[in-house]
Amino acid sequence: ATSDPDGDAVTVSWWPFETYGTYAGTVTLERADGPTTGVRIPADAAPGQTIHVVAEATDHGTLALTRYARAVVTVR
Repeated sequence: ATSDPDGDAVTVSWWPFETYGTYAGTVTLERADGPTTGVRIPADAAPGQTIHVVAEATDHGTLALTRYARAVVTVR
């Protein structure tokens, strides 16, 4: 969930952080914008490999601020 202390609207974007993680292939997200997304684990991903996904949240205030959070998915 996202919120802004000033009550401004917040936009969330998601993207695979392909520079990091041990899985070297292409990762597909269910959606690139919105409060949630899903990660499609590629068929060739091996157990133990990691995929990093970033959430980028930006408020729509006079001075727009952005915060980033990273999720690390470990393939089973």
